[in-house]
Amino acid sequence: MISMIALLKKLFALPEKTAPRIEAPPNLAVAERRGQRPVLRSFPDIAAARAALAAVIEQAIIGARQKQANRSHWLAVGDIEMGAIRQVDAIIASLNDETHVDIYVHAAHQALESLADRYRLDDSDADGFGLGTVHAVKRTLETYDGL
Repeated sequence: MISMIALLKKLFALPEKTAPRIEAPPNLAVAERRGQRPVLRSFPDIAAARAALAAVIEQAIIGARQKQANRSHWLAVGDIEMGAIRQVDAIIASLNDETHVDIYVHAAHQALESLADRYRLDDSDADGFGLGTVHAVKRTLETYDGL
């Protein structure tokens, strides 16, 4: 299947861009992830994995608090996101950090995937803000081969 840009270049003989490809961060855009199977990132130790998770959780907390401060626009979205953050935090706190880092990352990913499954079935998160919060944290543990 030919992309729209490739078709336009072919039709109008647009010159090829020669800009270098920038290395993609671990959290890729949906279009870049579509059809790709994630693999778990490797971390040098559990402290590095926890630090990566903590950074994403901190950003999620900031976003949720901003939404809570602007309830007239966001309604209960900030509360839903904070609820998801509390559940994610509880999962991470419950993990055994006396194990090998790969086992820790796998256990965290599985637990977050289970939480995401519960959010998919939760009618109180019909708009998916809690699910999106869980996915943002879960994607911290993922990478995509070939991208």
